[in-house]
Amino acid sequence: MRYAAVRALIAVGVGITASRLVAGVPWWGALALIVPALALVRLTRGKSLYLALAAAALLYAQARVPVAPDPELYQLNRFQGVVVEEPLSRTGPSVVVELVRPWWGKVRVWLRDSSTAARYGDLVKVKSSIRPFRFPRNPGLVDYGILMSRRGFIGQTGVQERQITVLSSAHGRPWMRWLVMPCRRYVFQTIDRFLPGQEGALLTGLLLGDKRGLPKDAHAAFADSGVMHVLAVSGLHVGNVVGVVWLLLLLLRVRGWSRFGLTTLAVILYVLMTGGRPASFRAMVMVLAALLSIPTQRRFTPVTSLSVAGLLLLGIDPQALFTPGFQLSFAATLAILLVVPRITVRVRYVRVGRWLRKHLLLALAVSVAAFAGTAPLLLYHFFRVQALAPVASLLVVPFVGLAIPLGFLVVVVNPASGFVAGIFAESLGLVLGIILWIAKFFGNQDWAILEPGRVGWLFIVWVYGLGLLALNWKRSWARTGFRLGLAVGLNVVVWQAALARPETRAVFLDPDRGDAVLLEDTLGRRVLVDAGIDKKRVLRDYLRSRGIHCLDIAVITHPDLDHYGGLLDLDDRCRIGRLVVSSTK
Repeated sequence: MRYAAVRALIAVGVGITASRLVAGVPWWGALALIVPALALVRLTRGKSLYLALAAAALLYAQARVPVAPDPELYQLNRFQGVVVEEPLSRTGPSVVVELVRPWWGKVRVWLRDSSTAARYGDLVKVKSSIRPFRFPRNPGLVDYGILMSRRGFIGQTGVQERQITVLSSAHGRPWMRWLVMPCRRYVFQTIDRFLPGQEGALLTGLLLGDKRGLPKDAHAAFADSGVMHVLAVSGLHVGNVVGVVWLLLLLLRVRGWSRFGLTTLAVILYVLMTGGRPASFRAMVMVLAALLSIPTQRRFTPVTSLSVAGLLLLGIDPQALFTPGFQLSFAATLAILLVVPRITVRVRYVRVGRWLRKHLLLALAVSVAAFAGTAPLLLYHFFRVQALAPVASLLVVPFVGLAIPLGFLVVVVNPASGFVAGIFAESLGLVLGIILWIAKFFGNQDWAILEPGRVGWLFIVWVYGLGLLALNWKRSWARTGFRLGLAVGLNVVVWQAALARPETRAVFLDPDRGDAVLLEDTLGRRVLVDAGIDKKRVLRDYLRSRGIHCLDIAVITHPDLDHYGGLLDLDDRCRIGRLVVSSTK
């Protein structure tokens, strides 16, 4: 039973995946697996429980899939609902309204003029019709319509402030109304007061994981440099919160279970303020498990706590298994837990100073392990990976670790003394400027960005399988399996590349507005006819997913933004041999 939580997580993951692959499994079909599995528990020494757990997870995941909304809902010219998300973002202000009975689902309401007075828990009447999402659908790219429906959204609308009427308040969860949302509003207001520019937007991303206010060039720099993970609230952020609260309670002479209880409440409040995303929830469970081991004097097992966090997350939302945030967070953490201890043992024998060994080699080992654990998933979801990401993370993480406590100090000190908070904010602005400079420097190293195109799930399984075998290298079966798997995998990759031949094809992309057609022939030549509207990034993402970095000819039929705008989304890594633009419409 040493790895019972790990096996349970694998069983639940298999069951949820099966619900996606084999849709419409009847309840009696899953029950036909659960009952015999429970009956054979003693005979199989408990191993059949995992089969029962997988079947139960399959049923649960199917039950949690949202049903299609009633078509009559889109015929209404007004609707009512409870506000569950406030317009706290600096750009693109919107509220999320959860419909009341007899309807169901969430609606994204975009505010066209100014922010509405509606807050979390308000029952509002919106004088507008609901429009279903019409996201572009293209081969090999994410279907955001399906993604939004799995999150419970049924559509969107755009309104002016006079079209929203607050009917009543005091709806929703009381602890969200009286504690979480007021704290979140205060943090946003404090950051806007002391750091109104891009440094403030960066601090909002570091503290609360809200990246929507970050300027376009800064957002691209973090993505291109491979350090976007610092803007996703995870173990680094939760650890800083625990460290600050633990130190304050220590200074106040609060010890034992009281210190654990107050720290737990502070961590839960912080995670709720960030939206309870998978990375922050996983970090919260692991940190609380580590803290609980102090007063109980129990051994803390990181892999077990990671598995428990995964089980809790999938229990709340089974569809989270298929989101990039869940996969990347758990892959990075598991790689660190499995790889870094083995590297630590070897680093002890390296003849360097103790400071270099602790603060450079071990920190670099953590960055490399996290990079290795997430690289296959990054290629699958985003079609690219930054080879210098471990170095960029090694440089930026210490400044992030300094910026987060300073940010909390500004927020905490401000009610007592705005002058002192302003002094902290000046120092914080310098640190945030250094973080932005590092991200932009590494983001401009185009030669280090690898874009081979989307990889398949078989490739991902192969890479992770070889990694697990390499971690057990001391065992003969692992060495044999690694050599055999490596030989077979390399043969498949080489022969696929050798036998691949260019095909004649025409791909008609959906850029939402305008046209975009990619023509290819058997000689490998590619011709683009129109590029669609800009800011949709459909053309850019499709070329990245195919690993296409060169277009022989780009033809723009007429100079309207919805026909040439997609070229503005392409970066310098995509070359165009000849650009042909018609001078007449």
